[in-house]
Order: sequence, then structure tokens, then C-alpha cells
Amino acid sequence: MAYRAAIQAAKTEFSAKIYILGDNENAIEIQIWTAMLTNLLITLVKGKVKRKWAFSNLVSIIRQQLMNYINLYGFLEDPEGSWREVIKQKKIKYQNSLFPETMGAYF
Repeated sequence: MAYRAAIQAAKTEFSAKIYILGDNENAIEIQIWTAMLTNLLITLVKGKVKRKWAFSNLVSIIRQQLMNYINLYGFLEDPEGSWREVIKQKKIKYQNSLFPETMGAYF
């Protein structure tokens, strides 16, 4: 019950929508720890990158690029140049294809 009170206090204090999946204390505790660890990791990445990023933009870019095989630090330093290099080397030949062996629609 203490977790519910803490979540309710956080909702009213920050006036933000907080989505909690699960009702028991263990589920809430796991989600809080996951959010704290994610925040820590992204803060460490932000500190290592020389280019200045807003935290929310950095989170969005990392979320979008999670499924791509790219050098994260190189991408965050120079996004356009990094993608040009990947395309030039043809490292992601079938990146966006659901069925790479058919190479597109097969009729």
C-alpha cells in the first residue's frame, strides 16, 4: 500500500501521467528500478557524447535506433554522416525488409 501512496504522490507532485503495469508491490518495484537504471544508462551515454543533446531527444533517438546495428556513440556524434557511412558500406542491405530472401513483394 505504501507504493500506491508513493505513486499517487509522484503523480500529484509532477502532474504527469505515470503508467504502471501490474497491481502488486513487486511489479511496481521492478518498474521503478527499471526506470531508474534506464535513466542512469542514458545519463552516462549523454555524458560520454561530445555533441549536446536534450535528454528527451536522446531518449527518443536511442529508442528509435535500438534495433539497428550501428555504433551508438558514432551515430550520436554525427547522425547523418554515420548513416551515410552505413549505406555506403552496405551494412544494412536488408534492414527494413520483412522477407529479405524475396527482396520485396513477390507476386
